[in-house]
Order: sequence, then C-alpha cells, then structure tokens
Amino acid sequence: AEKVYSLEVLSTASLEPDPFALTTDATQAAGLTVALGEQSLLDLDRLPAGQPHRLKQVPGLHQGENEFFIKATLPAQDGGQHALRVRLLDGEQVVAETTLWSGLGGAATGVLHVTLEEGGNEHDH
Repeated sequence: AEKVYSLEVLSTASLEPDPFALTTDATQAAGLTVALGEQSLLDLDRLPAGQPHRLKQVPGLHQGENEFFIKATLPAQDGGQHALRVRLLDGEQVVAETTLWSGLGGAATGVLHVTLEEGGNEHDH
C-alpha cells in the first residue's frame, strides 16, 4: 500500500505577502512557499497566526532523500522573532519536522530533509 504523507505548516505570526517584493515575480510576493525539489507544493499569500495549514497529500515523495525548500515572509515591523514550524506527517505521526526563525527583515528560509526508507522505517536526522 502506498503511504500518504501530509505536510503541515504553523506560524506564530500572520504571514503576508512581502510588501517590497516586485509583484511581477509571483513567488517572491507570496507569504509562504514550499517546494519539494523543483516542484512547488504550497504557495500561500496569507496564513493566520496559530492556525495550522495542512496539505493533505504530498506528491512527489520518493524512497531515500527528499528535500523541502521553505520560504516565508514574516512580519518584520514589530521587531520580534517569529517561528514557522513545518512537519511531515504519516497519518498523525510526525515523520520529520523543522522550525524556522525569522531574521531581520522578516524572511525565514530553510530546508526540511526527509529520508524515506523501504518498508516505512523513516528516521529524521
């Protein structure tokens, strides 16, 4: 049976489009983008604080190494640090997770590495 994985993102701050991004480049303007390799999975303009957003079925995962590239635009004007948690789930079980922190300027970027083994013995490293 093929496993179905879901991807969940949760932010401590409301995500919104980067006001200084050139709107001609759609990917730059989004509040949150997640890609698996070259494939775009999520492209959200907004994400309310504290409300998890779940992608029910992650396409393109394969045995071995998988890399999710995550880029979020978090509010910079309040001067605080904000966190974005990204989790890969198998049912309700967490397979891998990472937390990104916004730097100055509000951008948070990172990579979530996931190794999927034959027979479903995943491990996070």
